[in-house]
Amino acid sequence: MVMTWLDSVAKVAPGWAANYAAKSRRYDVQKNSAEAQRLYQAATSTQYRKTLTGQGLSPDAINAKASTRLREMARHLEENHDLTNAVFDDLLNNTIGAGAAKAPMVRLTNGELSTDLNKRICEVFDDWSQSPDTTGEFGF
Repeated sequence: MVMTWLDSVAKVAPGWAANYAAKSRRYDVQKNSAEAQRLYQAATSTQYRKTLTGQGLSPDAINAKASTRLREMARHLEENHDLTNAVFDDLLNNTIGAGAAKAPMVRLTNGELSTDLNKRICEVFDDWSQSPDTTGEFGF
């Protein structure tokens, strides 16, 4: 059997070793309790993180409810916080691969994307981004 340093100390100072072992056990229990409490609090509902229950909905329907809230929150942050704009700009500039692009998402009255209008918006934006000023000297 392998002897630990605490076993070696226990031969010389058994009272101190027993006290240290008890404190160590209390610390481990407290640490595990704090971790469990942190995980519990991460799953609780707050004003920023509403708990979504299934209520017989499909996973797509649940995600649709959550995505609306997340989209609204992202739009609010982009409009009102300059730091968020910087984060979004870095995200767009540094995404690996084809990259992330802003895309128009105009919807028809039935909820489907208007492909013709969205395509036209992209074309107009591309033309405008080549020379956004009135003189045509500067690029976007």
